[in-house]
Amino acid sequence: MEQGPRQVLMFGLYGFSTIVNMLMIRGDLILNTAALAMGGLTIGEGTWMTYLTVPTLVLCGLALVIYRVVFKRELAQVRLAPSIREEVPPMTGREKLNLALILAVVVLWATESLHGVKGLYVVTVGTVLMFPLGMLRLKDFKSVNVKLLVFLTAAFSIGGVMKVSGAASIIFTRFTPLFPTSFGWGYVALVALTAMALHMVLGSNITTMSVVVPGILSIGAGVSSPEVLLFIIYVAVCGHYLLPFHHVVMLLGEGKAYYSGSHMMRFGAVMTVVLFGTVLLVYLSWWKLLGLV
Repeated sequence: MEQGPRQVLMFGLYGFSTIVNMLMIRGDLILNTAALAMGGLTIGEGTWMTYLTVPTLVLCGLALVIYRVVFKRELAQVRLAPSIREEVPPMTGREKLNLALILAVVVLWATESLHGVKGLYVVTVGTVLMFPLGMLRLKDFKSVNVKLLVFLTAAFSIGGVMKVSGAASIIFTRFTPLFPTSFGWGYVALVALTAMALHMVLGSNITTMSVVVPGILSIGAGVSSPEVLLFIIYVAVCGHYLLPFHHVVMLLGEGKAYYSGSHMMRFGAVMTVVLFGTVLLVYLSWWKLLGLV
């Protein structure tokens, strides 16, 4: 396959994962749990899915349409190879044991709310057990993305520094007079625009949420529920990007040269406009239908 179509397909793989990850709390262990922590909220998987799953599926469908239109020329060049059925040998005892371990880790991690064992412990124990089984070796530590860890450390720290230094307070002090005194379409639009604008300036979605979430929740206290405000910010920040550093998932793919920044700009420019409209017309309508606002 030529480079152009291949890069577009890889971009789609990474790009759609950012939307799919919004469907459940455990869709993205970093962003989703960080958003809740920044808002000081304790929300279960069921509540998260009630607020976000249906409208996010609509957003995913709209993103698919945009993807097919924006990359129409490259997608037309994709040629699927004919499927060849090969006889698969039966699993060995070792392979069955490895599969059982992986399934156990996934199931225990996904059902944390039922048994109460933190996912951190489940993943840690599962990883340790993979060494004697030969699934992991010491040389695999070389695969750890140190640059990403440094980026995440900086991203988490910037928001805290801005709050402690008073920069975040100065920013939102200027925004406060602009917000209406009652909750409505205008209020939602202003929250979304504020989050998206600061996201473009601050870059990382983690950094942006660490600044925007406390500020908006403080301004909106008594106007709307903190859950609704948090989810407006979350969708506005995590659902769009223009450059690689705007979303850590997209940064990973671009860093491996699977696609370029131009792919992100072409798709992201249209997606940003569509996302804003989706927050107002789909997410807010869904929450009103359920009586959440």
